[in-house]
Amino acid sequence: MFMPKKLLYTLTILSLILTPLAARADGMVFIRPEPNIYLQETRQEAAIYFENELETLILSTTFRGNATDFGWVIPTPTIPEVEKASAEVFTKLQEITGVSYSRDIEMPMMLGSSSDKIQSVTVLETKKIDYYNIDILEATDAQALAKWLKENNYNFPEKEAYILNDYIQNNWYFVAVKIDTTAQGSERVNLDLEDGSATPLKIVFRTKNLVFPLKISSIKPEAVAQSTNEISFVDGTLGQAVHLPPNVTLSGEFQTVGPYNPLNNFTLSLAFKTDSPINDDYYRLINIEGTMSVNFSSFGFAVIIGGQEFSTESGPAVKAALNSEWNNLKITAQTGTAPYLYLNDVPFKLIDYRNPTQETLVSPTHSLCNRCHVIIGETETRINNVGIAFDEIKLWNYSSLQPPLLTIPFEGNLYMDINYQEANGHSRTLLSSNMPTPPPVTNYNQNQYVPIELYVIATHRMNLPGFSTPYAGWVRGKTIADLGRDLQGDPLIKPAGKKYFLTKLTNSMRQEDMTDDLFPRQADNDELVNGRDVPLVDTAGAVIWIVVISILLSIGLLSVLLWWNVKESKGALTPR
Repeated sequence: MFMPKKLLYTLTILSLILTPLAARADGMVFIRPEPNIYLQETRQEAAIYFENELETLILSTTFRGNATDFGWVIPTPTIPEVEKASAEVFTKLQEITGVSYSRDIEMPMMLGSSSDKIQSVTVLETKKIDYYNIDILEATDAQALAKWLKENNYNFPEKEAYILNDYIQNNWYFVAVKIDTTAQGSERVNLDLEDGSATPLKIVFRTKNLVFPLKISSIKPEAVAQSTNEISFVDGTLGQAVHLPPNVTLSGEFQTVGPYNPLNNFTLSLAFKTDSPINDDYYRLINIEGTMSVNFSSFGFAVIIGGQEFSTESGPAVKAALNSEWNNLKITAQTGTAPYLYLNDVPFKLIDYRNPTQETLVSPTHSLCNRCHVIIGETETRINNVGIAFDEIKLWNYSSLQPPLLTIPFEGNLYMDINYQEANGHSRTLLSSNMPTPPPVTNYNQNQYVPIELYVIATHRMNLPGFSTPYAGWVRGKTIADLGRDLQGDPLIKPAGKKYFLTKLTNSMRQEDMTDDLFPRQADNDELVNGRDVPLVDTAGAVIWIVVISILLSIGLLSVLLWWNVKESKGALTPR
C-alpha cells in the first residue's frame, strides 16, 4: 500500500497546483471626466512575488461600465520594469487557493496621457504594450505631478496633491498606464473592453520591503454630473448634426394629404454615430409608427416595413462595414422585390428572419401613415443607454423626381421639413424631446466597502494587521515558474529557490480608509491554513530514485559478495 498512497499524494499536490488569482495592483485608476461615462472597478487584487528584495506584481484590470478610454497610476519605490503578463497566472493561482469571486463592487476611475516634461516631472520611459500606452514618471514636487496629471487629461483633483508628498519625498516613481485610443477600432480590443477585462501587466522593481501601494487609492476624483441631458449639435456628414445624450429621444408628428399614400417604392436614408462601441443590444434608430422602423445591433439590422419584418443576412459582415465615426445608412424597397440595405455603400439583402431560405418580397399594400408619429433615437432599446448622433434623415419615393416626403437636416435646429407628394406642399414641424431632469452628482464609491485580496508568494508566511488569512500553504518553485509564460515562452516569474509560501490576505475597506500603503511582513510561524506542506522534491521522482539507488546498491553488494566468495574459494584450494 506504500506506493499507491505516495502516488495519490503526489497527484493530489499536482492537481492543486495547476491554476487565477485575479490580480490588481492598486494605484489610482482614471476615466475621462465626462457626463454619462462611468466605470466600476469590481475588486482590488494582486499577485505579489517577493525574493531577495525584488518584487514582481502581476496585475490585471476587471471592471464594468461604458468607458473605453481609461488608465491608471501605480507608484513604485524604485524604477520599475513593465512587461506584458498572462491571464494564465490568475487562473492557476485561483485553482491553488480554490477561490471564487463575486464582482459587484464599485469604484471611480479616470484617465490620462503624457508629455515629455512639465516643471519637476520627467518621463523616464515611454513604451507600448499591447493596447496600452505606458509612461514611467519621476517627480520632485507633488504640485508639479498633480499639474502634469491634470494637463494630461487625468481627472486629478489638485487639492489632493498632498497625498503624493510621501511618495515623492521617498523618491518613488509612478507608472502611468492608459488605453491607446487608436486601437479601439480593433474588434479584439472592443471585445476586451466590453467584457470588462484588459491585458495583464507585470511590474518588477527593487524594494527593501514588500509593498502594496494602496494610499493613492484614497484620492477621490472631482465628481461630474452623470447626465446634463442637453441636446447639442456636432459636426455631421453635411453640416451640423444633432447629438442625443442618454435617455433623450426626439419625436414629431405630421399629417399626410389624401386617404391613401402608397409606400411601395421608397428610400430611407440617414447617418448615425454612437458614443461607444456597438455590442449585442438594440438601438432603435428611427420609428415611423405604423409604417416602418429601423433597429440595429452588432448582429445586424432589423427593418419592419408595414408589418413585414426583415433582417440583414450577415451580422459579422455588418460589423465589419461599421465606421467608428459616421455611418451612412440607406434602405430601398420596391413592390415585388426584396428590399436592400446599404451600410457605408456595402449592400446587404434584407430577408425574412422567419423564412431565411426563401426570398421575401415587399408587399404592394404598404402605405404611409395618415398621421405619422416619428421617433428618433428611441431609448428603451439603446445600447447601455449611451449617446447617439443623427444627421440628414430623408424619406422619399424611390422613383419620384419630387422632393423627399420627409427631411430632417438638423443644421443646428430641430425642425423637420415635410413635402406631401400629392399636394406638393411644404411644412416645418418642430421635433420635441423628452429631456428629463438631470440626475444629481454621483460618487460611485461613497461609503462602499471594497474587497482587497493579496496573494503573496515569499520564502515564509506573511501577514497584515486587520487582514484575515483564508489560505496559507507551501508551493514548489517549479509551480511558481509554471504560473504563466511571456511572449518568448519563458516563465513570467523565475524563482531561485525550491519551495515558497503562498499566503492569501483579505480585507474590505472604504476608499477614505485607504490612507496607508500595505507592507506585508513575515509571520511568527509558517502555520498552514487550508494549505499543506510540500516536499522539496517530487515524491514520485524521489521514490523512483530510491528504487534505482537501492537496485544499484543491491547489485553492487551482490557483486562484492560474489567476488569475496570466489576469492575465498580460490584460497581454500591453494596448497599450504
